[in-house]
Amino acid sequence: MTTITTTLEIERPPAEVFDVVTDTVSWLAISPMLLEIQPRGRIAAGTRGTMVRKQGRRRVQGSWEVVELTPLSRLVMDGGEPGVATHEVMELQELPGGRTRFTSTMTFRPRGLRMRLFLPLLAPVIRRSVRSDYGRLKAHIEAQAPGS
Repeated sequence: MTTITTTLEIERPPAEVFDVVTDTVSWLAISPMLLEIQPRGRIAAGTRGTMVRKQGRRRVQGSWEVVELTPLSRLVMDGGEPGVATHEVMELQELPGGRTRFTSTMTFRPRGLRMRLFLPLLAPVIRRSVRSDYGRLKAHIEAQAPGS
């Protein structure tokens, strides 16, 4: 098992951050490795979907489900793709000055012997990718006009 926690302070209120993290179209703008996402648009508790990511020269299909959604404060998703199951908890905390502390904790659980052996070796690459994606999330949100 590998767990990656990322915490950012975003110069926008929780409502604006939540609007972006609960809109799958935004996910495409934030993650260059994400090639396709279904369904497109706003998600809610119980929403299920599929995605296709670029992994080297391969296209890897995965699935995801929103298992918990508390407006403006918490989003929990389960998902996976061949060889690995994922669990992510995103939490938003309002800070003074209309800012948001965004924390994502992602857990990757290997499925099968091969991934149990390779996941620890892939963890640094996954960690860099996740942190880059969340850096793009911050830049994406802060580049928007306040209140948009």
